Amino acid sequence: MDTTPSNNHGSALFILAGVLAITLLLGLLPSRWFGIKQTGLGRAPLDLSSETVNDLATDTNGDGTVDWNEIIKQTFGDEIDTQTINEGQVDPQAVQQLNDPNNLTATLAKNFYLASAYIDKNGVTDDATKSTISQNLLQEVANKLTYTSYAIGDLSLDRKETSASIKLYGNKLGTLMQKAVSANLATDDLKDYKSYIDTQDSLAFKRLQAKRDAATSIASALQAMSVPLSASPLHVVLLNKVNAYATTLDNMLQVANDPVRASIAYKRYVSDTSDMLRAAGDFSTYFKTKQTVFSQKEAGYIFH
Repeated sequence: MDTTPSNNHGSALFILAGVLAITLLLGLLPSRWFGIKQTGLGRAPLDLSSETVNDLATDTNGDGTVDWNEIIKQTFGDEIDTQTINEGQVDPQAVQQLNDPNNLTATLAKNFYLASAYIDKNGVTDDATKSTISQNLLQEVANKLTYTSYAIGDLSLDRKETSASIKLYGNKLGTLMQKAVSANLATDDLKDYKSYIDTQDSLAFKRLQAKRDAATSIASALQAMSVPLSASPLHVVLLNKVNAYATTLDNMLQVANDPVRASIAYKRYVSDTSDMLRAAGDFSTYFKTKQTVFSQKEAGYIFH
């Protein structure tokens, strides 16, 4: 598919201005990327729910690679180096973020530009096609947000488990669960996030950072501990769910520089958190089945 923009600078600028206007209004792009001063975050989480549709080809010259810098150079020539918007100088650090392949907001902005060039070149006017293209671009970016996934083979397994070793495992696991409770994991996270979004509350941001760090630490400990073979299916699920929770918080915390990433993570928060709590609760049944009894003074008592 030929998506090479027209050489007419006025037409290209009109297309780009339209895309930027839409995305800025939606809160997709940090306004400082375009030299616009910003007094607050001012962006609500996006609704990225959509059905998966066919991928949109965005190969500009048939070489199999979409080259953003090449597209910009072809369209604007050297003008991009000095161009300003709203009389504000483009932030060099923002330019670096725009070229960061891991920045989902930048990726979406570039793909929107290429899609708009395709729409313009091919005379697409019906709203259904435009909507399909837009939803595909959103879904394509959302699919890039993945979690590290562990398998039972990644665990240190106790293949000669005994009643004593299972109880020892339960107390170690209970200690980690107590750490999670003390760190207030899955408690008031969205309240703190909203406070940071609305008012840039630095204390709320720090609380979320602390929870992310605590969850990351717990996930590392879960991976490192010796696990009875019979508990391994439950254990690996818990490990993955705690890791997903930590990753989701980390992605949400990137809202200032990558709001699209944060918005996708925000949408996944409730399911990720519910899955983590459910996985932890499943161990009560496991220890009951194994007839493992903990005293009130033992960490494993949390599973009674």
